[in-house]
Amino acid sequence: MAWRQGPQGQTPDLNIGERWSRGAIIERAVHASPRQPQREPEHSTRPEPPEVWCAEVFDIIEWRRFETVVEALFAQAGFETRSQPCGADGGIDIWLHSKNRGGAAVSIVQCKHWTVWKVGVKPVRELRGVMAAHGIARGQFVATSRYTADARAFAKDNGIMLHDTYSLLALIGSRDPKQQQELLRVALYGEYWRPTCASCGLKLVERTAHESGKPFWGCRSYPKCKTMMPMRRDPTDAASGAAGTRA
Repeated sequence: MAWRQGPQGQTPDLNIGERWSRGAIIERAVHASPRQPQREPEHSTRPEPPEVWCAEVFDIIEWRRFETVVEALFAQAGFETRSQPCGADGGIDIWLHSKNRGGAAVSIVQCKHWTVWKVGVKPVRELRGVMAAHGIARGQFVATSRYTADARAFAKDNGIMLHDTYSLLALIGSRDPKQQQELLRVALYGEYWRPTCASCGLKLVERTAHESGKPFWGCRSYPKCKTMMPMRRDPTDAASGAAGTRA
């Protein structure tokens, strides 16, 4: 696909640091002012952020920010967390370590920011294989969509806890008000809506296809990296269904 840059051929000045670790984003967000003004790039696609926790928050944040929120949620529960870098993740997005067991790894987390498809048994079975390979007895599968009956049955029999949008909201609701606000700042800090390249860890930028004139997200490292993603103007747009998938 031929493409060109956004308006005036300029690349927006992205206000979330490139290749930042999720820990760095959490640290900055937690210590940021709740009402910190955000500078918008020209022709911004930023949706209006909700002021309280609701399902819409998970709809509008991009896939990597979703993983960041999940990591912060587990950290609040008392786990030491270690996240995987961009690129192939080996089936693990987040490692959970127990402070009471000398920092031993006790669980692994796989995240899927899917807005359309149900999670079937295949990815849950793959998580079980990764658990076995690392000698981990407990796993966590976290998704923004629902699970099939087969996936739920397999997870129940194999030490895997399934989380969807509503169970995540319930967990967040069990936190005290300060913790809930910290999690909301993590979710909505900076350019929370702008997708991250799964290969490079860079924020994608707006491109326009020459043939159709339609906008899409493209990697700033093009032509070295040819990652492209459909641009959705509505959080319910099905085009983003697999945005959180990594090889």
